[in-house]
Amino acid sequence: IVVVGPPGCGKSECIKTFAVAERERGKTITIQSVFTKAVESEELLGFVHPKTKEWKEGLLTSLLRKFCIPTNNGLPVIDMKPVMKIMQLDGEADGGQMELLQQILDHNGSVVLSNSERLVLPQSLRFIWELDSLENLSPSLLANVGVLVMTEGDVGWKIMLVQWLEHRPETDQDLLTSFCNSYMEKLVDYVSKCTQPPIFGCKESNALDWFFISLLICFQSLVNPYPELSDVEYERYFNYACIWAFAGTLSMEH
Repeated sequence: IVVVGPPGCGKSECIKTFAVAERERGKTITIQSVFTKAVESEELLGFVHPKTKEWKEGLLTSLLRKFCIPTNNGLPVIDMKPVMKIMQLDGEADGGQMELLQQILDHNGSVVLSNSERLVLPQSLRFIWELDSLENLSPSLLANVGVLVMTEGDVGWKIMLVQWLEHRPETDQDLLTSFCNSYMEKLVDYVSKCTQPPIFGCKESNALDWFFISLLICFQSLVNPYPELSDVEYERYFNYACIWAFAGTLSMEH
């Protein structure tokens, strides 16, 4: 499975949600995450030393070997939960990495390493690759994988607010929800009209996300030292945080 989209669009959270959902269905989930650009391609895939002809194990190949080890530990299969192993790869893919994935697809779940060793991968293994774009993937590879395309619009400020509200004390959630419903939409519309070009209208800009992050940080720093605030005081602090987070960047005329 290839999950493609710009940074910050929620690709990693989507994969985590998938793993949690499978765990809720009764499966035992094992996840290994690898950032492919953290190491050179040969250190990732393994290589044969040109002088000594000795095989040097790569990070990815060692993880694949680990996934090939049976997990039943001698227990009867009937007593085991279903198992799902997830190899999560994050980062742009080069030709060597794509060749490895193509091998897995072409050889029914087996891969031949550079030292001529064949690894037969278990059917419970799932490859999930996070990519910013599909430009390095060949048409033949794309024809054999599932592709999930995500955009920045999939994770907007409303989702950020919902997650933030869920982590606030239950006694505050209803009150803060009413504040957000009363002010947020109007605030975003007003700031959008006051900026030319509209600061929240550019698809490549995540300015709105940062405005809301500033709002939440400012508000929490104001109210956390005072747990016994009245509803009116709470609203005043909320308005104050909104002013500094959003209006603080506007010119005097607005």
